[in-house]
Amino acid sequence: MITRKKRGQAAMEFLMTYGWAILAAIIAIGVLAYFGVFNPSRLAGSAAVLNAPMNADAFNILDNDASCPGLGLDCINIDVTQNSGQTLNLDGAGADPAITLTSGGTGTCTATVAGITAWQSGQPQLLEFDCGASSLFGNGDSIAGDVIITYRTTGSSIDQTSTGNVRGVAQ
Repeated sequence: MITRKKRGQAAMEFLMTYGWAILAAIIAIGVLAYFGVFNPSRLAGSAAVLNAPMNADAFNILDNDASCPGLGLDCINIDVTQNSGQTLNLDGAGADPAITLTSGGTGTCTATVAGITAWQSGQPQLLEFDCGASSLFGNGDSIAGDVIITYRTTGSSIDQTSTGNVRGVAQ
């Protein structure tokens, strides 16, 4: 009978030791998650990608900046080159280019493209997306959004689209 109690005590001490180790590991993982170590947006770098025939050359995400177009002070600017081999028209296509924010803010940023009617292949064009109110996202926020650019080739009445995405940190 005495040996049985000693075996039970040894088993209980064994389980308690591992229990404390597991509890410490769970607390450590919780602290790391609280400070955002496991946040995927911190792992992915800034990028702007557009499908053919568009190419995003450069971009920036501005928070509360007076250089943003329109009434809003939040904007996303993308320097786009079209490589279709044809002249494109953005003005008069079915919808203005837009960015639908998927993280870091909720809303839609739209570009005014009046006058972009003879966009030559290989030529860069700055698209300024007005995101509206300055409270949409803040300085240092990680922003991601889906881009849709609607265009027509010269002499055509059929709308075509180029899609992509943009992600980065607001400045």
